[in-house]
Amino acid sequence: MVKMNLKKVIASLLSIIIMSTMLIGCYNYKDINRVTFVTSIIFDENEVGNIDIYLDCVKPYRSSNESSDKGRRVLYKGTGKTVLEAMKDINMYSSSKLDFTQCKGYIFTEKAAKNGIRKYIDIINKNQEFMIRPYMFVLFGSPEELLNDVTVDEEYLGVFIDDLVQRMNKSPRVIAIDANDYLELRTNYGNLLVLGALSIRDDMKEKRLELSGGALLKNEVLVRRITAEEGMSYNLLIGDLKKGTLEVMNPQDPNTFITLDISNAKTKTSISYDGENITLYKDIKVKCLIGESQSRLIVDEKLLNLLELEEEAVIKQYLELFFESFKESDIDIVNVGNLFYRKYPDEVLEKDPISITNLKINVDVEIDGTTITGNTL
Repeated sequence: MVKMNLKKVIASLLSIIIMSTMLIGCYNYKDINRVTFVTSIIFDENEVGNIDIYLDCVKPYRSSNESSDKGRRVLYKGTGKTVLEAMKDINMYSSSKLDFTQCKGYIFTEKAAKNGIRKYIDIINKNQEFMIRPYMFVLFGSPEELLNDVTVDEEYLGVFIDDLVQRMNKSPRVIAIDANDYLELRTNYGNLLVLGALSIRDDMKEKRLELSGGALLKNEVLVRRITAEEGMSYNLLIGDLKKGTLEVMNPQDPNTFITLDISNAKTKTSISYDGENITLYKDIKVKCLIGESQSRLIVDEKLLNLLELEEEAVIKQYLELFFESFKESDIDIVNVGNLFYRKYPDEVLEKDPISITNLKINVDVEIDGTTITGNTL
């Protein structure tokens, strides 16, 4: 009996220790009931030029005699000339302290991004309450609609977005960058960066949040949206594409397609300068498997070689068109200027580097064939 009581005491002590360490930060159960945790922040600009911020939050509840956490979703909106003033506006009617340590996403509306996000970046960079881990996005849609009408798989927007990025991060059409990388890269030549793009779409009578493509910012001002298709070209050029699919016409049945599953992709980049022109070299290697065929397919070495040649030509054409479309708009989408001045720090160019840059692409597609992929019926 004594031994059993001793075991119960030890178990109770261990439970207390574990529960204490599980409490967020240094909060005890009384403190935690006075805190509201922000899961995501939306930065917007209203019609008079003031800043609107929207906070998606969880207000937890924990008691001394309960082992499980409880919480409810809380939404806040604040307005001010600055982000700090808008936050103080929220604090005036919030019954608890706002904690930003669990924030998963910084979201800028399209209007805010078009007017420039530098005014928001300063507080993210300097204020200790703001983390540098959250991902950054541009929202092409209404913040009120996102917070009130969109159906998500998680109760809290920030948690859902973070899960969405983790699930979709290997998608070739998705672009994701966190605040830490943004703050590091914003000092690059030309200050050109691409954030992830969020949009709202109708799906089976419900509104869904979609992460697809990107938002191109120059000097921290939105200049254009990058489509999902362009997102794949962008990721392949900068070397961020790891997984995904490619479609190629079936040579044995030209009215149908074959889907290639990308198992690995690597991009090597180099640059040269002859005194007049810059040449940007991209050596791209893509490994694939045959994932699907819409019609009968007899797999042999001849077929694989043909598919590889066709896909190499298609990829090269798409990447060249993508690069030239941005070059014509004087947009250095692949940061040629940054690469150039790293290699030639003493050179002084009279023109923007992108305007004198020619792209040379070598694409090598390898399809793992007959030992892995058999004939289809």
